[in-house]
Amino acid sequence: VAEALASTLASNKIDKPEHETKSLVMLSGGIDSVAVLVNLLTETEHVVHAHHIELGNRENRQQAENDAVADVIDYCWDHYRDFSFSSSKSDFRIAPRGYDLVFTMFHAALVSMSRMPGYDFVMTGHFLTSRVRASYGQQMLDSCFLQESTRPRWIRPLDALANDKFIKTDIYRSVPDELAALSWSCRKPVTVEGELRPCGRCYACVNLDVARSDPL
Repeated sequence: VAEALASTLASNKIDKPEHETKSLVMLSGGIDSVAVLVNLLTETEHVVHAHHIELGNRENRQQAENDAVADVIDYCWDHYRDFSFSSSKSDFRIAPRGYDLVFTMFHAALVSMSRMPGYDFVMTGHFLTSRVRASYGQQMLDSCFLQESTRPRWIRPLDALANDKFIKTDIYRSVPDELAALSWSCRKPVTVEGELRPCGRCYACVNLDVARSDPL
């Protein structure tokens, strides 16, 4: 992941010293965005701000993600260099389908505009991003800025990872085990004895189980 981040930044050079470069990380609480945040803090000198969206949808996982983000932020503040954090809320339960990515980029634009001159980069933990999803996300970000010069560049460092069976393992192992355990990636949590727990059946749970058990 560190190499993927370095190569992505190298291909998106800006005319500014690294310690003055400002990056906004959209933090869902899942292992992917956590990996982006940790590697940005450890591998760069960027001024970093993390933002979490409490996103209500038909999967009803927002509370589990909120709890995970709170634990992740506390861990990172204790173990890494300083960065800032904020959160917002969006509720969209009226449709059975849609792209969370559109909401992510809308909120990214709002955060950036609230701190003008804004950020140089918006980073998300998406990987193997389809052209359709990437197009929707980019269109949303573009539409929020009248001037291109004020718009942050959206980059997805994990997209630079090799597309092979070990991709999720690479992401999982790029952060400490105790931090990975605090993240939340299940798409459809279940309630057991009053507590939210991973379903163990969705694609996110299956992929994470493979990453945890991979002997590499």
